[in-house]
Parts: sequence; structure tokens; C-alpha cells
Amino acid sequence: MLGEEPESLTFLLHFEKVADKQESIAFHTVDKTTAKLVFTNWENVLGTALLKPIEIGEFRKRKLYLLLFIRKIGTKGDQKLVTLSFYSGEEVPDGQN
Repeated sequence: MLGEEPESLTFLLHFEKVADKQESIAFHTVDKTTAKLVFTNWENVLGTALLKPIEIGEFRKRKLYLLLFIRKIGTKGDQKLVTLSFYSGEEVPDGQN
């Protein structure tokens, strides 16, 4: 889970193609301010999205949620348009994740 301090967070986006594997997303905490999102086989020409926000940690003593949409753009298959939406949720009491 991501920590509360400082004022900014960093997200690393990694896209991979793996044969015989379904679309998936994995979330890895790098440190208290950095997270890595690994997208496996998010290659749908019409786009791929989360249907509802997922909880990814805490920020400023509130739950932090992410909703995203990814689609291919341009003539090269490796170009993507990534739309990330972050939402703050319920307050988290001190000492709880």
C-alpha cells in the first residue's frame, strides 16, 4: 500500500505481451511514494478499461482508488492513450491500512 506523505505520488506503467495469458493488471509497491502497474495483454484495438475503481493504497489519510482506460492510437501498435482517474475515499484511522 502507498503511504501518506509526501505531497506527490509516482506511477510507473509497464506494458507486456505474454502468449496464452488473459488480460491482467498487477500492482506493485516500489516504495512509499512509487507504485508500478503492469498491464499484461492490454491490446484491444477498441480499448481496455476497469469497470469500477480499484483501491491502490492510502494518500493523505484517505483510501486512494484508481480507474483507468487504455486504447491504442496512431499507426504503430506500441502507442497508447492512457487515461488515469484517481479518487480519494473514506478516511482511514491512524495506524490502519
